[in-house]
Amino acid sequence: MGQAQGKGVLLVAMGVTREGRRAVLDFLLAKEEDARSYWRLFARVWRKFNFKLVVADMVRSVDSALELSGIEAKRQLCLNHVKRRLDRDERKEIDLLVSGLLAELPDRIKELVERGLLSFLSLPQELQRLLSTNNLVESFNSLVERRRFGKCHTPHRLLQIVWAIADNYNILDNFLQKWNNIHILFVFFTIETSSLN
Repeated sequence: MGQAQGKGVLLVAMGVTREGRRAVLDFLLAKEEDARSYWRLFARVWRKFNFKLVVADMVRSVDSALELSGIEAKRQLCLNHVKRRLDRDERKEIDLLVSGLLAELPDRIKELVERGLLSFLSLPQELQRLLSTNNLVESFNSLVERRRFGKCHTPHRLLQIVWAIADNYNILDNFLQKWNNIHILFVFFTIETSSLN
């Protein structure tokens, strides 16, 4: 009798240095996308790297995990994900705000700014475009999705596939030295696998 199908979440941490070098730092297969799972990934990454910024979409569990961890890193909401939830006028206001042409902050945008909508503006100019969204990890996600060769794998097999893709990604990007003071991007995506027990 086969195992029952289950869903899981693959959490991926990627890093970017000030020079723009990037790599997959760690990943975690979890039953659900919750604060505990993100906290576990934060802790694993923090043991190896000192990160300054966390970029992710508007997932509250990332905020909770960052707060619980006590790690002093800024939070950056993915600008693309935020804009998808706004109307046309609000998107225009954010574009003006980012470009420095809007001096006064509209009330309806204040909460997003407090949550980390514009944290990327404090970064060096060469990193701002790269770290205003989580496009980098979304592109890694597409690499994984293209190479899973079917929708159902055991958790062990899925981790092998992701490890191979991450290893190849890091080699191709010349990731050959230990990093410090990096900016972290997180992404999640739902996967189908056999039991995650």
